[in-house]
Amino acid sequence: MAFRSINSKLILVFIAISVLPIAVVSVSSYQSYTNLVSKQTSLVASNTIDNTVERIDTILQNIDRVSITLQQQTSDPTSSITIRDELRKLRAAKTQYDTFVIRNRLMQIFENLILSYDYINGLYLFSPDGKSISYGIGTDLRVGYSPLRDDWYEETIRNKGGLYVGDVETKSFLINAKPSITFSRAIYDLDTREFLGVFML
Repeated sequence: MAFRSINSKLILVFIAISVLPIAVVSVSSYQSYTNLVSKQTSLVASNTIDNTVERIDTILQNIDRVSITLQQQTSDPTSSITIRDELRKLRAAKTQYDTFVIRNRLMQIFENLILSYDYINGLYLFSPDGKSISYGIGTDLRVGYSPLRDDWYEETIRNKGGLYVGDVETKSFLINAKPSITFSRAIYDLDTREFLGVFML
């Protein structure tokens, strides 16, 4: 009987010596793994946020640059006639043919710009009388739309050539509209400071 009780005690001690390190290692491994996963998740989330912020900043800089350089764009690389020049001509156009030719040149510029930037879905130009020229991919202005009394248009005019950033919303004046942000800028003649129109992208 004494032999059995010593044997039982030795088995219990052996089990305790075997199980205790396994339990300690298991708990320690679990805590280390949990901490590692938590750190990795935080690192991935932080990197994703940083990359997203950097991409958004780059896009906003590109949009600002596009909205400024758009005014100096030409429809023909061999020509020095800019959008400003085309808008001056459009105001002075006396025949429908002149208007047609100018609109086609402007549409060509818009098409080139939109195809260069995958995050620009449409480019819309509004003359001071509210008439429009637009080019969009899968979207366009609704027939008869005039922006003259819209808040975004009035805010753009108040910015006097500065970039106006609209709210994230579905624009009722666009066909096939989805929630989006619009950017707009008033265009002025560099020499006379005459208001030539507003473009929105």
